[in-house]
Amino acid sequence: MIPRLYVPKAINPLKPVELDAGQRRYLTRTLRLNAGDKLIIFNGEGDEGEWQAELSQNTSQVNLLKFIPLKKESPLKITLIHGLAKGNITEMVIQKAVELGAVTMIPLVAKRSVRRSIKDRKDNKLKRWQNIVIEAVEQCGRVRIPKVHSPVNWQDLAEILPKEGPRYLFWEEEGVTAIKLNELPHPGESVTLLIGPEGGLSVEEVAMAKEQLGFTVVGLGPRVLRVATAGVAVVGSCQLLWGDMG
Repeated sequence: MIPRLYVPKAINPLKPVELDAGQRRYLTRTLRLNAGDKLIIFNGEGDEGEWQAELSQNTSQVNLLKFIPLKKESPLKITLIHGLAKGNITEMVIQKAVELGAVTMIPLVAKRSVRRSIKDRKDNKLKRWQNIVIEAVEQCGRVRIPKVHSPVNWQDLAEILPKEGPRYLFWEEEGVTAIKLNELPHPGESVTLLIGPEGGLSVEEVAMAKEQLGFTVVGLGPRVLRVATAGVAVVGSCQLLWGDMG
């Protein structure tokens, strides 16, 4: 497989693309590419597509060969709000959501989120999450870079919620009586999905989300899913029903 590299700069089709030290080290030491080896680069701007390129003789540049138009973005713009979880679970949720086509991820500090190091997460984790997003985009073939937010509380969430499309909250305590995704009408171009942290959302949080933020409670079947599993399930189900996986 030809390696893919995100280059966050303007690309001039008539000029080689300069590599920074980190990119050069990644290509030559981690991937062990040599001068003349082929790779794919993209910058997430302009027309949806990527550039076929080759590593220059001095390995400090890549020479552009041709532009390849792509259609990898789903017609359904999915925002995933997920309760902040411990360890690498949040990282896994973000990674898999990107691979499945989500455009925005919002970690939520809920009542049952792990409270230790919340400040540290806000200050130091965002860069790590952004790198995970880029790596997932490079791996899955997308060329647009989704947005990941710093952790937010409920008050902050209200200010950054997408205005377009319906809002669905997945809550295990609703049980088999909950509305099912396949019973809902097509959401149009955008949909916002919310899953809780380990331990789930509280009754008070669900009530607030419904009454103040306009969420509809939806079920995910009779089984209780872990946070990482729920993230994959809700994004994948929406893509299957209304996006580009069906």
